[in-house]
Amino acid sequence: MRRDTLTCSLYIATVPFVVAGAVATRVHPTAVAPAHPAPSGALYVANANNTVTVYAATAAGNAAPLRTLRGPARFGVDASGLAVDAVGNLYVAHGLSPYGNRVDVYAGGAQGSAAPARIITGKRTRLDTPFTVAIDARGALYVANEGTGQTGSITVYAPGAHGDSAPLRRIAGPHSMVQTPQALAVDARGTLYVADYGDGSRVLVFAPTARGDARPIRVIAGDRTGLNNPSGLAIDATGYLYTLSSGTQRAAVFAPGARGNVAPVRTIAGPRTRLAGADALILVAGNVVVANDPRAQNIKDAHATDYIGVFAPTARGNSAPVRTIGGPATRLYRPSALAAGGA
Repeated sequence: MRRDTLTCSLYIATVPFVVAGAVATRVHPTAVAPAHPAPSGALYVANANNTVTVYAATAAGNAAPLRTLRGPARFGVDASGLAVDAVGNLYVAHGLSPYGNRVDVYAGGAQGSAAPARIITGKRTRLDTPFTVAIDARGALYVANEGTGQTGSITVYAPGAHGDSAPLRRIAGPHSMVQTPQALAVDARGTLYVADYGDGSRVLVFAPTARGDARPIRVIAGDRTGLNNPSGLAIDATGYLYTLSSGTQRAAVFAPGARGNVAPVRTIAGPRTRLAGADALILVAGNVVVANDPRAQNIKDAHATDYIGVFAPTARGNSAPVRTIGGPATRLYRPSALAAGGA
């Protein structure tokens, strides 16, 4: 996720999607109800012009968005991370916002200058530059906080949390190794995966009940991993872990239970992939979906335009995407965060 702008963790899907990154199957009854019925399955994209554009699940080419969320007129959406829960509520992290530490929750179907239905903010929340978000199978909200000077943390909130709500638990401290968290994923068992590039690029894996200065149960790190500034993270139903390294423009897939300095089982990289300024990754119905912002890396190639690339579930090596979303009608502008779920 971009760090060079005041605007920008993934991740939830409902039927017919199967999305890994943060799996949501139900939500607490206090969650915000959708604003109006809508077809299930859509792709949400955070853009650097303070908008979230929403596309049909099968969108391709120069497709116009189904709708655009601009947020309150005074500051727009200003998103650094997105997640969608099982009933279609959209969660927006404001890690690069000048308007304070907050996570906004928009009702399903929100568009235009709609105001958030809920806002999580205040001293008791312990939010500290919240950079990305994820939702687990119970509807709990996970927030990756960048902090300052590699003092990152993970805070977890009850379903339906709002206002100055204290987290249910917090993971932080030297043993946790959480320093600069950039992406989150939660599997069906509640195991938490954190992409971090503090003292080194790594993926930290925590037990479902981890709190305080808990040690990770596994760490994936080292030269054989190929991790380099990991900014995207997702996990599929069989436990394969998908990562995106913004430093090398490479997606890599690790075997279930991977730990230590282990090589991925496959990678997606090379000129045919068209990965350029890739900064966010999710899984949608098994497909690997990546947001590309060439300007983030000062890429001036004529073909390097803002676009969303969709790769086949079995893609490897120098594979071309099976489809892309890009062009003036899409209204994409430096896309940096993705989520999937109810439209």
